[in-house]
Amino acid sequence: MMMKVTSRITPLAMLVACLVIQMPTTAQTDASQPDTTAEACNIGDATILDIRLADGITIQGRLTLPTADSGTPAHAPVRTLVIYVHGTGPGTYLTKRPLGAGRTFNYFDIRAEAFTERGIGFFSYNKRGVTNSEEPPWYDAVDRDLFRTVVPITEADDLAAMVRTLKQHERLAEARIMLLGVSEGTVVSALAAERHPDLVDAIILTGYCHENLYDVIAYQFQGHGSMLTIRPMFDADDDGMISRAEYESEDEGISRYRTTVMRGAAFDLLDATGDGMLAAADFASHQKVMHNMLLGCVEAGNEEWIWNNYFRITVEWLRAHFALEPNKTRLLRLELPIYVLHGEDDAHVPADSVRDLETRFRALGKTNLEAHVFEDHDHNLNFMELISRNEPSAGIRRLLEIAEGFDAGQ
Repeated sequence: MMMKVTSRITPLAMLVACLVIQMPTTAQTDASQPDTTAEACNIGDATILDIRLADGITIQGRLTLPTADSGTPAHAPVRTLVIYVHGTGPGTYLTKRPLGAGRTFNYFDIRAEAFTERGIGFFSYNKRGVTNSEEPPWYDAVDRDLFRTVVPITEADDLAAMVRTLKQHERLAEARIMLLGVSEGTVVSALAAERHPDLVDAIILTGYCHENLYDVIAYQFQGHGSMLTIRPMFDADDDGMISRAEYESEDEGISRYRTTVMRGAAFDLLDATGDGMLAAADFASHQKVMHNMLLGCVEAGNEEWIWNNYFRITVEWLRAHFALEPNKTRLLRLELPIYVLHGEDDAHVPADSVRDLETRFRALGKTNLEAHVFEDHDHNLNFMELISRNEPSAGIRRLLEIAEGFDAGQ
């Protein structure tokens, strides 16, 4: 039974919810990081395409194909095209984000470069109702009325329309299609593969959503993700909890983190159970009000509160996801190659779900799943290491190896 909207959100409840739920998917880095703007990336042969969807709506996408620089002859057929399937919220074919010191980077320039230099095509797109913008911090413009039509089944069918259009390109007529779904995109990718098996040849799922989104959101409000987020900074003895001494340490880095990320919240205020230790239960206690508010707003149709206080999503999107079959059963019906890559330190969805998926596949004797859980990796497989260190994480390297192997027919 969903709760009615009767509670008032306190600043503390907003803080502990933001520790996980509202964290940007591409975190801002400091001014010492290298410049990774569009001009700094060699992204091959990029073309902006208009895609007409089944209901007549037109969106734009960017198709990037390998060039002679990657060892692919000009105009040669492309064997594999990777289509990035967005996670939650508005998404564009650039996904421009702040980098620090007034600089920005385009998320999909980096993705496109990584694939095209390996001879693999890459496509990213604007979700329906979303266009590129120069307005920070999201650098997108959203037509809210049209964006309300972005629900899982529609997104899956939009992907089919994209594939049909892309297949008309002279270099893609025979290309095999690999969907790269991230976070919510893991749900949409699986749904698209089931609804359009003739158009999808393989799926890679990162930040994998195993359960229905109703249950995923409930998990996110149970405090586990908040602890995963802050433990690397505070949990000096690595016992899974944070003591007062650890939290109130005068270490310069810890003090700065406590002031900025934790907004100076006092230990006693965070310690909801009063046992002298910070653990998931403490954050769950604070987040309960926020969770109830969210469910009440879904029931009441209060999209403005959701959009401004939780995440940039619609009531229609939430209701559709809450009614959707979870991946843990849908994926069992698929026969195409499925690759799941997940971070052990994913604060949004638990790594144990990947192990449960493997168990389910083994019980049915199915062999079309390859799954990996990477230690010390986050929801995005430490993607930002490409920015901060100019090298891919182990998880991103494995993702690229899988795409290369698939491209080679392995």
